[in-house]
Amino acid sequence: MDFIKEKQIDLRIAKETMDEQGYCFFQGLLTEDQIKQIEENRDEMLEYYSDSFVQKRLFYKREDAGNKQGDAVMVAFENNGLPYLYPKGIISDMLKLYNSLIGNFMGIEVPRTSRSMFNSQKYYEHSRPCGDHQDGEHLEYTHTEDSYGEYVCKMEKGLLPRYVMVFVLSNENENGKGTYIRHHNSEERIDLPANAGDCFIFDNLAVRHGVPELDKARSMVGFRNFDLNPVLFQTTKPEDESDWVKVEDKLNAGWEKEITSEEAKEIMLDFNKEWKNKIFEEEKDKLAAF
Repeated sequence: MDFIKEKQIDLRIAKETMDEQGYCFFQGLLTEDQIKQIEENRDEMLEYYSDSFVQKRLFYKREDAGNKQGDAVMVAFENNGLPYLYPKGIISDMLKLYNSLIGNFMGIEVPRTSRSMFNSQKYYEHSRPCGDHQDGEHLEYTHTEDSYGEYVCKMEKGLLPRYVMVFVLSNENENGKGTYIRHHNSEERIDLPANAGDCFIFDNLAVRHGVPELDKARSMVGFRNFDLNPVLFQTTKPEDESDWVKVEDKLNAGWEKEITSEEAKEIMLDFNKEWKNKIFEEEKDKLAAF
C-alpha cells in the first residue's frame, strides 16, 4: 500500500509546511480497517518482547506506570549490523511512508538498512501527563522523581532523531485532546488535536512535545529514526565547542552536534556492548527512550 499515492500527499507541500511551522498534519490518513490491521500487526510484533531482547537493545524496557503502557522496538528492512525486527504487514507500509517523508525533508534517500524505533503508547483514563521533551536515544541519563512520585529519566547525553511521526489509533478525549508541541525557547503551546486515523509528524530539533493529563483513553503508534544523520546532544559543555551549537531552552538546554549515520552506528555499537551489563542493575530502572 502506498499511502502517498492513496492519500495524494504532495511531498513538496509537506516540506514547505514543515520548514514553515515545524510540523505537518494529515487528517483521516487511516481507515478503520487499516487501524485494525495496525493493532493486529503491532500486537504480533510485541509478542517477541523478552528480557533477552531488551539486553540486546532490540526492544526497550516496557513502560507501565501512571495509567500508561509503552512499548518500543527497532525496525528496518535490511540488516546493518545493529539489532532490528522486520516490520509486519501494514506497519511495513507505514515505515515506508515515514522514510519517504523524512528523506524528502532532509533531501536524501533513506537506506533500507536505516533503523527506526516503532513505539506504541496506550493512555488509559486519567493518565499522568508527560512534560515537554525531545525524543532521543538515551546514552547517559539520570533518574529523578516527578510530582507523582514516579521515577523519570532525564537524558544527559543522547542521539536526537530529526523527525518524529505519530499515528493516532483511538482517542476518546473531547476535541481530540492529546499531544501538544512548543517551539524551543518559546512559552506558547500549540495543541495538535487528533482523532482516530489522524497522523502528524514534527521536527524533533525545532520543537518540544508533551501530553497533558488525559481524562479518557487514547492509543497511538509512531516512528523515530536515531540512525539517519541524527544530532548528538549533551547537557554538559564540550571541551571543544567548534562543532557544537548551544541550545537555549527553559527545560531542555544543552549542546547539539550534527553527526553522520556512520558515526551514529559506531556510537550505538559501543553503547550496546555496555548496555547488556547496565539494564538490569536496578529493578526500579524505568528507562524508556520514548
